[in-house]
Amino acid sequence: MISLPEDNTRFQLPTRIRTKRTPADSYLVRLTLADRIATLPGIEAVENGSTTLPCSITIHLVTDATASRKQTPPRMLCRLSKDGISVHGLSNRDRHLVLSRGWGSLSADSVLVHLPRDDEELEVCWTILQHAYNSLLNFSDCSRTPEIAAFGELPRFSRTTLQ
Repeated sequence: MISLPEDNTRFQLPTRIRTKRTPADSYLVRLTLADRIATLPGIEAVENGSTTLPCSITIHLVTDATASRKQTPPRMLCRLSKDGISVHGLSNRDRHLVLSRGWGSLSADSVLVHLPRDDEELEVCWTILQHAYNSLLNFSDCSRTPEIAAFGELPRFSRTTLQ
């Protein structure tokens, strides 16, 4: 069973070594990461690309809709591709930490984390994904639907122009 970190305030990362060479079995490390992501509760994966070999896999977090009246749309957790792992759901502070430690680059609405090259980098990438997962999960638990005012509670305005 996978244990998720309880304390989200102490998110720390080591510095990534850029000159480290990629071993021949790095593909196995990437498959291990995909298997770990698939074991998280509420995960839905969508393959993008051809039917024989997907170009990328988009992973969404689907929240339980039985507790609320309206079904919330799934939130994107990450996208696995040959370029890296596009991680969504990190705060500005967490994005800055990932970028400053050399684990990724900034994209339009996410952080593109480098693919893991060995087991040590697999653990760091897993920590980043767990943190994003917990952030999205806590956000969807706390999000509320806005209250709609009844017709009688709306403000009244005069339609005349005062000159």
